[in-house]
Amino acid sequence: MKKLVQINSICGCSTGNIMESIAEYADNNDYEVYNFYRNGKPSNKKYDICFENKLEFYIHIFLARIGLNGHGSYFSTKKLIKYLKKINPDIIQLHNIHGYYINLKLLFDYLKNDYTGKVFWTIHDCWALTGHCCYFSEINCQKWHNGCNNCPQLYRYPKEYIDTTNKEYILKKDNFTNVKKMTIITPSKWLEGVIKQSYLKEYNTKVINNGIDFNVFKNYPNNELKDTYLKYKIPNEKQILLGVAIGLDKNKGLYDHIEIANRLNDNQVLVLVGIDKKIMNTIKTNVKNLDRVIMLPRTNNQIELVKLYNIADYYLNLSIEETFGMTTIEAMAVGTPVIVYNKTAVPECVTNDSGIIIDNYDNRINLIMKVINSSYKFDKQKIINNAKQYSKEKQSEMYLELYNSKGEEYYEK
Repeated sequence: MKKLVQINSICGCSTGNIMESIAEYADNNDYEVYNFYRNGKPSNKKYDICFENKLEFYIHIFLARIGLNGHGSYFSTKKLIKYLKKINPDIIQLHNIHGYYINLKLLFDYLKNDYTGKVFWTIHDCWALTGHCCYFSEINCQKWHNGCNNCPQLYRYPKEYIDTTNKEYILKKDNFTNVKKMTIITPSKWLEGVIKQSYLKEYNTKVINNGIDFNVFKNYPNNELKDTYLKYKIPNEKQILLGVAIGLDKNKGLYDHIEIANRLNDNQVLVLVGIDKKIMNTIKTNVKNLDRVIMLPRTNNQIELVKLYNIADYYLNLSIEETFGMTTIEAMAVGTPVIVYNKTAVPECVTNDSGIIIDNYDNRINLIMKVINSSYKFDKQKIINNAKQYSKEKQSEMYLELYNSKGEEYYEK
């Protein structure tokens, strides 16, 4: 029986769900599975192991603020490596290793010098190839090609007050390169293209799209949606535009949502999910007719979220920095047409049958309004059929196919 170890910052949501899906599928296919994580709610105590040291976590945050991100968590990383040596896995699957919980040098020294199995690293954002940030598209920063310095996004996650981005860039490059038998996995072709322009280009890459659970994200009949309208006081006689974003900021289209809200007529309403108090105040300050905007906090009830996708006439993903765009697939899975920008990875999953890609970014709001005010109707079933290729089963099957391969075609140039 092969042994699979996965390492991720969280468990039970976001990238943690991807880790859990792979673990479940591997467990059902004769793998001995171990998921190591820092924080979150494990769904299966059979293989989910938290190795967080809370004191070290907070110390690591402090170190990151003064430009030493990746230098903390010494003892918790030692503990993790002790686990790895005891388990002696055939495969180590890395996910997000940022999040103030891994000492980079310790972990990668082990991978390079002691570990003899295969390593797969799913890059979920751009952090691994920059001196600091997770995304750089909005400001069109190109420093990551040759070496970061004077970072224009120092206060974005992972926040720093002292600019040591050049040293961090060198640290990452030294640690992340020259790992034997390592394959890079990306959720999109766009991110694969970025990887091939970075110092990680020495590795072979494989695109495996993120997947969702179609037993959860499904179309509901209208009679099962009445409670959703009532609970959130959403008028069912109006055209409903939906946006879902945790941490809705400029990069995720905050001000575009505001401008759209200001252009809506009396028969339209914009529903925004994942709104905190700060964003709510921004919207209240800038939207003229607040009765045309319904702001909802983040919901941890997936069924409620799915039903919100169901009642929408259009789903808006106005983000300009995405390495995949999971919410776009979630909306399409229930048959809701999507409107996205032709930016980064999001348009890869949108076809002519499932939504609209806004190519002219400078004229984007006018084009969006033209779409939602048109009489064109999408075929719900065609949208669902397009989304079906992004199932969590297909995603997990592709991971295991990769794990079970001899490997040379992936990790040797």
